[in-house]
Amino acid sequence: MAALAPASNLTGFIDNLRDVSVGSLFAAYVLNAYAANYPDVSVGAYARPGGAPLIEGIGERCLSEPAVLASAATSVATGFSVFKGDIVAGALGERLEENIPRGGIDLPVFVGQGGADPLVGPDAQADYVESRCADGQPIDYRVYEGLGHVSLVEADSPAMVELVEWTSARFAGDPPTPTCGT
Repeated sequence: MAALAPASNLTGFIDNLRDVSVGSLFAAYVLNAYAANYPDVSVGAYARPGGAPLIEGIGERCLSEPAVLASAATSVATGFSVFKGDIVAGALGERLEENIPRGGIDLPVFVGQGGADPLVGPDAQADYVESRCADGQPIDYRVYEGLGHVSLVEADSPAMVELVEWTSARFAGDPPTPTCGT
């Protein structure tokens, strides 16, 4: 199994969004999804007065729609957040925490992370990998310094070359080389 910059540490992912210029946009998608699937999570519990319709509206649109892009531009230009308080607290935080993948995986695991990824923070990813390693899950974890979330998966990224090599080695029957503890 291979993943490049997965949002595996969900609380760390959401917490990191506070420092991302359009982080509230991504947080709105997450909050809407959880509110739609968990009765104890509500948009209103995390929205500033009048902010719930904006958060809900973002969640109903495709990320590339002009209205979403306008919301993102407004958020960046004004620095205004539609959220109040700590978004990883309360019911949402509890649900995020319980949805962090923790079970054993009976396959070799490769996780690649951009060292300059503003969306899926490298520190949150490292914490997740470290906790999985401590639980006995062998992981081949590689950080690609200078690469962001998108540049990590572009055709000229060294991660793509290494991922193909890693996958080919698994198909050839070569044992994985976990980096836990190194």
